Amino acid sequence: MRSCWLFPDNIFVCEEILKVVIERAHALANDCGSDRPARLRSGCMLLSSASSSVEQTASLAATMLCHAGGVNLIRLLYEHILPTLLLSSGEEKLGSAGQVCSMFEGFALAYVLLLSGTGIWGVGETSPAYTSIYTSKRQRVVDRHLGFMAKVMEGNIVLGCGEATWRAYVLCFVGLLVDFVPTWIPEVKLETLQKLASGLRKWHEGDLALSLLERGGPKAITLVVESLL
Repeated sequence: MRSCWLFPDNIFVCEEILKVVIERAHALANDCGSDRPARLRSGCMLLSSASSSVEQTASLAATMLCHAGGVNLIRLLYEHILPTLLLSSGEEKLGSAGQVCSMFEGFALAYVLLLSGTGIWGVGETSPAYTSIYTSKRQRVVDRHLGFMAKVMEGNIVLGCGEATWRAYVLCFVGLLVDFVPTWIPEVKLETLQKLASGLRKWHEGDLALSLLERGGPKAITLVVESLL
């Protein structure tokens, strides 16, 4: 981790870290689908343990990314690197748990993105100095990424990754926003929140859509009321 910042090409480092995260997610998913005793495969214990390992891997990756490139690299991660990865054609999911591989991949990428963002920008406004230096940048970057999500869900952008990966990624990232960094949500444009909530409802994720709008601040009150009617 200490040597991350020594590499001159931060984007290359970022892509390699994400590649390892995805490989680890696939390996854990295949472990869940491999020939193991039925009492383990049919229960939730193995899947829960694997999910926890994915979270730990993502947490380590996020820390490495913050050390490797700081604010500029995390901005690129939100605005360019991760969207490009999702737009690219994914590799075939090898092993016996293709669907689970895809879900774990989306889950891991969402965790990496959110944790790297909180590592750089924090989870809220802590001081006037913080507000002036970081909040405006965070607002712009997070809004752009959620705008990208909304455009995909509207059908305006065609993804290269699988549907299971995309769905897991969106649901996990939005869920993490709602539960752990709700202070980010009012900074997002109302139009972006509205489109994202509409896409979530099409996926029959009405509760998550409502939770997102409820945390959108005073500007989103009308949308919340309309959702409840």
